[in-house]
Amino acid sequence: MPYVDADKRRAYHNAWHKKQYANAPAYKEAFNERVRRRNKRRHKIVADMLAAFRATGCIFCGEKEPCCLVAHHIDSTEKDFSLGRARYSGHGRNRVMRELAKCVCLCANCHAKLHANVISISRKTLHLSAKRAMARVTAVETDARAQIAAEVREHHEGRKRLPASGSRHRQENDDNGFDLPLALVD
Repeated sequence: MPYVDADKRRAYHNAWHKKQYANAPAYKEAFNERVRRRNKRRHKIVADMLAAFRATGCIFCGEKEPCCLVAHHIDSTEKDFSLGRARYSGHGRNRVMRELAKCVCLCANCHAKLHANVISISRKTLHLSAKRAMARVTAVETDARAQIAAEVREHHEGRKRLPASGSRHRQENDDNGFDLPLALVD
């Protein structure tokens, strides 16, 4: 009978995973490959979100060249992390989305001028510009979610269920010699 208590189930799964990771090289390699694929997909999604944000251009001068554009936090006290490093920092798309909502797009020159108080802009204009940029980023994020859902469906269509006979706690061994999860067999 499966664990009803979620904490016990999680503890059992963690212990099972650690045992498999330590004792089965094939399991370890498969797990590491899944992590690499997930990280690569996350890097691409975050890069696409940042590109959509930069596509709005500088709110002062209209510069559109992506290498010249930076994210300026409207209120620096609310800054959680630098968006320049968001792609490889391990932050997920939701966290990057929340951080982008606090920013406007500026070119490097206008950003330096803004911090030097050579130019200024009202908070209302900053917030309106941030909303426009977020509309583009939201569209990219929605497309990314649809793409991930399609990949998951495609992956699960190729999987087969274990036969209904026998105990749910029975574990099978695959060709590589490590224990498989209870419910699914590749």
